[in-house]
Amino acid sequence: MNNKIIKTTMNMTKSQLLLFFVIAVFSVCSCKNNKKRKDATQIVNEWIGKEILIPDNIVFKSFDKDTVFNSVFEKEYKILLYIDSVGCVSCNTKLHLWKKIIEEFNATSPDKVGFIFVFEFKKIRDAIYLLRDEDFKYPVIIDMDSKFNKLNKFPVQNEFQCFLLDKDNKALLIGNPATNAEILNLYKQQILK
Repeated sequence: MNNKIIKTTMNMTKSQLLLFFVIAVFSVCSCKNNKKRKDATQIVNEWIGKEILIPDNIVFKSFDKDTVFNSVFEKEYKILLYIDSVGCVSCNTKLHLWKKIIEEFNATSPDKVGFIFVFEFKKIRDAIYLLRDEDFKYPVIIDMDSKFNKLNKFPVQNEFQCFLLDKDNKALLIGNPATNAEILNLYKQQILK
């Protein structure tokens, strides 16, 4: 810190010092928020219209069985959620919220929306424990070899690892409707129009 700032802050009253501190913190946060907004805009612009590639020979997993679930790829819309193995996978999945979203879309738009859940786990049993603990019966893809990420190079930020796709697997919207009500409303508007 330069000496002028140190001398100035030493002569300030407590209330002036507090005000100075609040302004300094606000300035730093504003710069960070502007950078975050700029980064988010860049990610969205990069991904809208981009085709999400689906690896060959994928297997959907449910509680106790492997299954072929290719009908999901024939839907007019698909919501793809990719969860990488970084951090708390069970925290990032929010499966209890996804169950509600699936029920809502099945009620309002039956047979129009498919859900593709891709979980990057190193061990299948960890995925099965998570699905069983959450009582999540919808089939998911366990991606132990990171095939999805190798093909698509998804953004590293969790909030940008969920996509509304059209029938050709092109991204129409990006963002997680389970963690953001505004995103959920955008998904609904797109699907119901």
